[in-house]
Amino acid sequence: NKGDSITIVFDTEMTEDLQISFYNSDDYQIDFSPGNFSTIFAESYMSWPSNAPPRGVSVASTKLANGYVIEASIPWYNFANYIPSDGSVIGFTISILDTDNLDNTELVISSSSVFDVNNVSTLGTLVLIDAGNIQESAETESSVSEE
Repeated sequence: NKGDSITIVFDTEMTEDLQISFYNSDDYQIDFSPGNFSTIFAESYMSWPSNAPPRGVSVASTKLANGYVIEASIPWYNFANYIPSDGSVIGFTISILDTDNLDNTELVISSSSVFDVNNVSTLGTLVLIDAGNIQESAETESSVSEE
């Protein structure tokens, strides 16, 4: 994290881990960087459990006048031993780290009311909803509206 970044933490077995504050085998931390828009490209890194770049992740960033937009796509196969299903509830927190001075982070904005990236007991919850084939639905809607 040599600059601004986004950290996402997932706990795929949240109900089993309610009394555990530390990461274990069903937890995942993925960090994203927008890069510096000149010599360093946008990238991702899985800090837990693998301590390596995740496989097949796409990250893109666009510089704006007052900041940037970052977009990422994470394939489910990066979450070993987890199969997503409609209605699944998992632990989740996303945090934005403002790090203009590379020696320390100036500001953290987090979806967790108590930010502690190393303590999974502070995670919120995320409910997965199967929306079907979104692209197919959008194409059907646009052809109906044209008629």
